[in-house]
Amino acid sequence: MPGRWQTGKTGNPKGRPKSGRALAELLRTELDTEEKGVSKKEVIVKRAVSALMTGVLDFGTRKLKVGAKDWNDLYKYTVTHLDGPAKDIDNTPAKDDANGPFVLPADVIAPSFMDAYRDITGKKHTEYIFSGGRGSTKSSFVSLVIIYLIKNNPKMHALATRQVKDTLRDSVFGQLVWAITELGLSEEFKITTSPMEIEYIPTGQKIYFRGADDPGKIKSIKPQFGHIGILWFEELDQFHGAESIRKIEQSVIRGGDEAFIFKSFNPPQTANNWANKYLQIPKETQYQHKSNYLGIPETYLQQYAKDRLEGKTPPLKTAISLYSRMAIPIEWLGKPFIEEAEHLMDVNRVAYDHEYLGISNNIGGAVFTNVQQRAITDEEINGKEENGRQVGGFDRILHGLDWGYFPDPASYGKMHYDAARRILYIYGEARYWKKNNQDLYAALVKEHGYTTTELLIADSEDPKSVADFRAYGANCRGAEKGAGSVAYSMKWLQGLTAIVIDPRRAPYHAQEFSEYEYERTKDGEIISEYPDKNNHAIDDTRYATNMIWRKKGE
Repeated sequence: MPGRWQTGKTGNPKGRPKSGRALAELLRTELDTEEKGVSKKEVIVKRAVSALMTGVLDFGTRKLKVGAKDWNDLYKYTVTHLDGPAKDIDNTPAKDDANGPFVLPADVIAPSFMDAYRDITGKKHTEYIFSGGRGSTKSSFVSLVIIYLIKNNPKMHALATRQVKDTLRDSVFGQLVWAITELGLSEEFKITTSPMEIEYIPTGQKIYFRGADDPGKIKSIKPQFGHIGILWFEELDQFHGAESIRKIEQSVIRGGDEAFIFKSFNPPQTANNWANKYLQIPKETQYQHKSNYLGIPETYLQQYAKDRLEGKTPPLKTAISLYSRMAIPIEWLGKPFIEEAEHLMDVNRVAYDHEYLGISNNIGGAVFTNVQQRAITDEEINGKEENGRQVGGFDRILHGLDWGYFPDPASYGKMHYDAARRILYIYGEARYWKKNNQDLYAALVKEHGYTTTELLIADSEDPKSVADFRAYGANCRGAEKGAGSVAYSMKWLQGLTAIVIDPRRAPYHAQEFSEYEYERTKDGEIISEYPDKNNHAIDDTRYATNMIWRKKGE
């Protein structure tokens, strides 16, 4: 029909409907697995070669004669459906609509990252360090660039790594899947979660995912062709120091003339963290980029941080206005992100400077710099009577329990959270050794005023103890946990306006929160890990506030 189709526009804008998983795909997935330590592909190859030499395909209890046509059909099916034809890889980069090498669209790159992108495309450096606060889009940029490099370097594979392998799926893996989707390249990549891999279909290049907590799995990566030339360390500060990073680089980056090593992280609050110190020793092959959601340049932030340490209050909002054209687009971040950032700026400037601007404003190794020790009065707790009615007082009481017996104690904490001002008040505790569950429950009720109508959140690692308390009548539940939950809850506590602790009512909490420091390597370097010792009161606090910090936006 004349006029039905318009030049340059598809007649099927929604695209071809997705089909089910083809037989070849199901076979490929199954053959990638092992049985009793032997690859299923290897079993097929051995039997096929044996059949070629003997003319008999041996199934053990059954033998079949194999002719030349059978062998030819098997070979054709294998190379076209399972492995694909043998690849004669050259260095010709992928074309972008036949107009040249693939390039990233300008509208997916934040303004402050354009210089970094030009540096990468010009292959001017080997190591790229991206540090910055929340919402600075550094991880998004790295994921986009990795896809760019894969498409333009046909012999190069990539490895994305975190310190803990259990955090890979919800971080670097999810980020790279987002980048592929954002660039409209879903049809060009095969994405699998078991094993966790991304394959660029036209060439067979792969993006691998590994955790540094299992170094053997990193060393065992052997691409079928080419080499690993792209390496991404996400959350750099969580790795165990510069030496551990260097060992991974040495075992991974081998066999090629070019390499791209990306290191991204939110600067830890303590300036003495090894990752912050690492930035202070630049080298010729290294490119450093610091960013924040406001687009304010590093030179201004350095002076801003210096003024803040001297007790001055520099006009941040003037800088926000001045550099607005460099800011991350609001539609990328969302209105709730902006509102939360502005609220924290008003109520806790120190936490805002660290979390959103990426400023390291703690010169020691203390985890909690927002702890205030003071007496919490009965009037604050219970309120006071005015005109015949009770006003004020703590109305959001939280209870947390860390199980223990001996040598670790059972630790109970009682606290109140002021959500409007983001202040946590800790004003009650109990600590017991060698007390069974029934006696522990009775002590909390009789000696510490716990009532069965109040929610008590306990460590979910001991479900039997949770069940015991419920059987005794307590409204008890296990804390919700997951990969990264310790780090997230710690950062939430660090970001509060204040953690007010009464040292008389809660002496163990006061001591633990004020003395708790980051983990250190054997060389004394501070790393972004939280030592699992002398932290029972901190744990019961994390459990008590579990339903608050797990909410999105908190």
